[in-house]
Amino acid sequence: MVWLQRLIEHGKKEGLRSLGVTKGLEAHLHSAVRLSGAERAGLYRMLQSEYGRLYSRHLDADAACSDEELAAQIASEFAMDSRDAEVSYRGGIRYRATLSEKQEDGSGEPFVFPEGHVLWITGGTRGIGYVCAEHFVKRYGVKKLVLTGREELPPREEWSSFEPDGRSPAAQKIRGIRALEALHAEVKVLAADLTDEQKLRRHIDEVSRTMGPIGGVIHSAGLIDLEHPAFVRKSADSIRRVLEPKVSGLNALYRSMQNEPLAFFALFSSVSSIIPSLAAGQSDYSMANAYMDYFADAKAGERRIVSIQWPSWKETGMGEVKSKAYEQTGLLSITSEEGLDLLDRMLSNKQGPVVLPAVVNPDLWNPAKLMQHTVRELPQVTGNTLKAEGPTFPSPGKPSGHDADLASAAAGRRIENRSVQA
Repeated sequence: MVWLQRLIEHGKKEGLRSLGVTKGLEAHLHSAVRLSGAERAGLYRMLQSEYGRLYSRHLDADAACSDEELAAQIASEFAMDSRDAEVSYRGGIRYRATLSEKQEDGSGEPFVFPEGHVLWITGGTRGIGYVCAEHFVKRYGVKKLVLTGREELPPREEWSSFEPDGRSPAAQKIRGIRALEALHAEVKVLAADLTDEQKLRRHIDEVSRTMGPIGGVIHSAGLIDLEHPAFVRKSADSIRRVLEPKVSGLNALYRSMQNEPLAFFALFSSVSSIIPSLAAGQSDYSMANAYMDYFADAKAGERRIVSIQWPSWKETGMGEVKSKAYEQTGLLSITSEEGLDLLDRMLSNKQGPVVLPAVVNPDLWNPAKLMQHTVRELPQVTGNTLKAEGPTFPSPGKPSGHDADLASAAAGRRIENRSVQA
């Protein structure tokens, strides 16, 4: 990736082109999704929104196309004066991606969490993960929780030494766990490295043996680089750390849960994965979340899985996003109550495999334009290079097949759909 950073920084000032190529990654007109290249697709989709002199695009070729056909398509894309963020070729026809609305039918049965089963939440000791833990206890009667995080808490026998109103991260987590236990939930907290699959399997085996079968997974763990928003300034190590929980960590978690009777597997992605203007300044985070979206597409035939492209949550996680770029999309930040209501409806209506739930400003909301090219001036951000959080930041037509479903909530809450046009 270093060569791409150098090309953008030191390459010619006008007409620079970058094309990320995959084969069979997009679900459009494909019965199966090939994940090869999925961790880079989001990058090529958004780079031109961060660097106005650059033409960048994700091209997905037909899985069955020949090398000669692929070479011709690549040459055509490089010669084309187009700002399309994402295109695919199927049967020699060029399609470009867009977002469009799909009505929610509301015919789903109320979701019921399996009685006596365990809910496993990564990133569950804080932010959106914790809000979901409390919600599932109160609404669905979940009595057994496993909450994982990166930092290890002090032993329980030392918890009493933390003042009830303590402001340290550990004190806040302990206070939250005690609040869940006051609701009669059994809570197990694990400091789990999601990339250590062997250790992760041991944790899951122990939980299954001592607490019972795991009935659902919410994967809300994630990192974001706040110190170096510009793609050309991001180090390989910081990019790797942002990708790990949502790429290699997701793969390890999914494989480790294969034998568990899950009612659902929810991945907490971000709108930055699909809306290029919202990915400017967080290219690595966009890449990581886009991988989760493709992963859900690829695994949809195996079990009930959904990747949720969350917009900004104003009351938890990283806090409300108030940028002009976010405002111009027509998206509004959501309250915790709105977010949880949308989550309930997605589970009840079995939406997926990729969903974007949103509350919108009808005066600005135009989903057909969200993937069109715009350039966003990078924010001046200082602070720690990596911060743990839940997915709070944000990221053409006959509709002849759909890569992702999106949910929108405004005056009458709608379900959105990502479609394509030739």
